[in-house]
Amino acid sequence: MKDHRRQFAWQILVPVIVAAIIVIAAAVFIATRGTSVTTSWADVSIIWLVLPFLFFAFVLIGILGFLIYGIARLLGIIPVYSRKTQEVLVSISMGARKVTDGSIKPIVWINQAGAVLKRVFKL
Repeated sequence: MKDHRRQFAWQILVPVIVAAIIVIAAAVFIATRGTSVTTSWADVSIIWLVLPFLFFAFVLIGILGFLIYGIARLLGIIPVYSRKTQEVLVSISMGARKVTDGSIKPIVWINQAGAVLKRVFKL
């Protein structure tokens, strides 16, 4: 559990925080770089236009993470239930085979008896 928390901090938390700091620093640098008022307001407008897309991107990343987690959990469960399902389907298949063989047996027996009788009376 301690290793997991350390890995979470170094592999997820730190890169996200560093990326956020870089984005904020770049926005501040771009906003203060312009010499005219128009350039500064244009930069601020771009930042405000990009923020909703970033929000939706983070939401989609969260949904993707949730789906990955769910599939990982599902892969741990699938082998148990797939084996049970396969056993049920094999037993259904064997039962169907017995029923079809039993229903065809009289017809095959009559055909064989007819062929024997034809052979006997033909001689």
